[in-house]
Amino acid sequence: MYVAKVTSGRFNAILPSEGITSYTFKSELNWDEDSSTYLYTNLHEITTRSALPDSGTVNLLVLGSAVPADAPDVTTSETVLALNETNRTVDLKVTVEGNDFASLFLSGGTGWESIKFYSDASFTAAKEIDLVNGNGATPVEFWARGEYKEDTAFDSPNLSIILKNASGTVVATHEVDLVDDATAANFVNDLTISRGENDNFSEGEYRLAIVLKNDGSAMTEFKLTATAPSGWYLAFTDPTATEIGLDYTAKVRGNTEMTVFVKLVNMGSETELPDKFDVTITVTGKKAVTADDITLVEEDGSTKVGNVVTMPIEMTKVQLELGNGNASGPNTFMSAGELPTIVWLLIVISILSVVLILWLGIKRGVFSRRK
Repeated sequence: MYVAKVTSGRFNAILPSEGITSYTFKSELNWDEDSSTYLYTNLHEITTRSALPDSGTVNLLVLGSAVPADAPDVTTSETVLALNETNRTVDLKVTVEGNDFASLFLSGGTGWESIKFYSDASFTAAKEIDLVNGNGATPVEFWARGEYKEDTAFDSPNLSIILKNASGTVVATHEVDLVDDATAANFVNDLTISRGENDNFSEGEYRLAIVLKNDGSAMTEFKLTATAPSGWYLAFTDPTATEIGLDYTAKVRGNTEMTVFVKLVNMGSETELPDKFDVTITVTGKKAVTADDITLVEEDGSTKVGNVVTMPIEMTKVQLELGNGNASGPNTFMSAGELPTIVWLLIVISILSVVLILWLGIKRGVFSRRK
């Protein structure tokens, strides 16, 4: 067994060849970010000696996601007491638990037209408060009565209650979820699927963006699947590129959008970009999704049948001509570009400065010959 240290995503290894019929590569990678640990693993076997080059690069695709982070110091939960969808009003009871606060100040997120907080369920004006006292030993409860804005989704992140400590630091944000209490007939599906503009690539690896937009009433799930082109690994990643899987289900809340990426990794032997391939996106929501609920961008060439969208992905191919510096292909430009106006202005000022110095020198006789 050969153990290699990974640096910047790469490792070098000198492997024996005499009497070897197969090679097994096992990858176990950890990454810590924002109090979370991400674990990525891969087990890849090469069963024929000829499939492994004498020298060069063999790429491996590792899959994984975040290990749940430790519970926050302050947690919140809610009970929906009343919901009037005609007037867009809601009564809530919110419970706060934790040991990291002595007092908390409350405010509403941008999804509220108005919201007030109370110390008990009577909702009388005299009981309105901005401060919740707690000693961390027992849960603290408060009540809220709010009117949410028109076109605000029942699970919009903006439909929130913000809890700050005495120094103004946000210690918790409670996001109200009215989906289970809302009437199913009042739900609206308004979805848009398009190719993103944030494609990027590095050596042997491409990330192709797909934008999932939800202007509907509640969270919608988009499940993405695809078949890997020959000679390439294919996976999907979340917007932060921390979750990597052979398929991916994006949970997009109402009034939000998410960019997910199709990740292509060269196995190490392919030199040509893959031909066009399809990504299948199956859409489900609180209310059944139909083709009429989904908007596609015509230029993408996508099609839809019921709640299933097929999006063709075509790689941008660029041809370079060695020796003369020419290049051809989509989004390839051979012009040298234009200089910004400020650069021309600085050039003119520099020339005028030189002329002024010469003129002053001549006027003062600096350049005249003394007798």
